[in-house]
Amino acid sequence: MYEEWGGKDYLLLTKQNDWWKKNWKNLFGYKDGERDKILYPLSKAPSGKTTRPQPDGIKFALMVYELRDTPLLNGNEDEVGGIVGDKWEIAKYIAKFHILIQKLSIALWHTVSWSNL
Repeated sequence: MYEEWGGKDYLLLTKQNDWWKKNWKNLFGYKDGERDKILYPLSKAPSGKTTRPQPDGIKFALMVYELRDTPLLNGNEDEVGGIVGDKWEIAKYIAKFHILIQKLSIALWHTVSWSNL
């Protein structure tokens, strides 16, 4: 699912702005008079205006979808005592993953020798 978006790993590990610059035309763009050929139309508000997508919404939606059949307990995969499809367990797993990514980003930031750039 969503292979034309770049796949799970690409979506999860790519900054939203970088992903958007590379993919927006193919996935959401259209030529004049061909609006019905948009692969993924953007959301419409009740007023009829196109709403702005949330930057990390795609990543989180994909993670929830992929974790729906994974047994989870206390934010970890657990084949023995894990609960499958529990929304709270999925949320804890995603939060733990997101915090880990933030810590790795901060650690990487501090290891770069900025004077050599």
